[in-house]
Amino acid sequence: MDDIIRRSVLNDEKKRTGKDTQLCVHVSQCQEDPFSVVLEKLNSLTLHGHYKCLNVASGKDRKRDYYKFNCIRAGKKSRNSYRAVGCKAYVSFKVLKCWKDHTVIVQRTYDKHDGHDPSDPKDAHFNNISSDLRRKIGELLSLGTKPAILLTKCHKWAKEHGHRDLHNREHFVTPHDIDSVRTCMMRKKHFNCRDSQSVHTLLNGKHQEHVLFYQPYTSDQELMIVLQTPVMKSNMENYAKQLVFVDTTHCVNQYSFPLFTLVVRDDHGRGVPVAYAIVSNESQKTLETVLGIVCEHLPTSSRAFMVDKDFAEINALQKVFPESAILLCWYHVLQAVNRWLSKSESGVHGLSNTQKRNEIISFFCKLKACTSEEDFKATSAEFCQTFKQYPLVCQYFQKHWEGIGHMWCDYGHRFSHARSETNNVIERYDLLF
Repeated sequence: MDDIIRRSVLNDEKKRTGKDTQLCVHVSQCQEDPFSVVLEKLNSLTLHGHYKCLNVASGKDRKRDYYKFNCIRAGKKSRNSYRAVGCKAYVSFKVLKCWKDHTVIVQRTYDKHDGHDPSDPKDAHFNNISSDLRRKIGELLSLGTKPAILLTKCHKWAKEHGHRDLHNREHFVTPHDIDSVRTCMMRKKHFNCRDSQSVHTLLNGKHQEHVLFYQPYTSDQELMIVLQTPVMKSNMENYAKQLVFVDTTHCVNQYSFPLFTLVVRDDHGRGVPVAYAIVSNESQKTLETVLGIVCEHLPTSSRAFMVDKDFAEINALQKVFPESAILLCWYHVLQAVNRWLSKSESGVHGLSNTQKRNEIISFFCKLKACTSEEDFKATSAEFCQTFKQYPLVCQYFQKHWEGIGHMWCDYGHRFSHARSETNNVIERYDLLF
């Protein structure tokens, strides 16, 4: 009976099959789930190349139990895709229900690949990650495993399962693959396909108590999200009386919105956050609004704030906290001076002026050690006299550093500030992102 059904179906389907397409009919008497049978047949096939395990048939065809699986290199070529080359190879299965007590599956295989050579070992670099390995990566990511360690564990897992072809991306993943799996995991947690709606739902849901201020991003207004957990509030009450470190971190989200962070030093000398703010820009007006919200929840004004010479931050802090001192991170001062001296506009760039640049930096250190304003003014005059043959250097010092000496020199730090001269506490904390 099976042979009769097979011959009958073959004769009928040949009329609708191209000359380069292989046709095969599978007949069985068991009544199983069609999709399970199809996947079993697909995995048991020995084909030239790799095929996606995703049914790409149209909705209308799916209702008629039609399944189609394209080559993994199928799809329209685009500038953003390195895998798709427009390959037309495919395997399809059609389940026929017109035969009583029999499951009949018509298989069509078009195994002529174009745009790539499946026999080339390097072509395996474009394979999809195996489902078992993807599950393993998901488990490791959920445990907070660092990317470098995760990559090592994945390669070890592949070798333990008998895989040796390092070109085969199905079992030997890259950092980009790990990042893609992480992105997929994050998208599954989204409340809505639109990120703006997901953010609105999240901030007005179970985390609403941690939101000090939320202004949605529109064409007429900037995005502002100010967050503070109970632990952050406790840290602010206990450690924010003397010195608060302020910094802005970039590239922590796909929209490149800056993350504005306020950090204090705890009893163990470690940096702990007291408030976060995600903003759509770093303008003074935006930062004033954010700092104003934080000020409302600050028991007493901090004695000082440490920043890295961002004038938008400095001006906003001076307006919201007029009684607090503003200190400049000494590391960023030296970094800024070194970078300017290395430019051609300084007049002391190049290898031939290395010694002169070192002398200028040493003089800046001497200026830093001034313990009084009078001492600073005298040393500033000495600086300009010493380097008078380099007028651009003197102009740079007078324009950018002499007028704000109280922010970076010791005479402006004559109060308890936990002996902190740099923003390294918050810079080290930012590495977590």
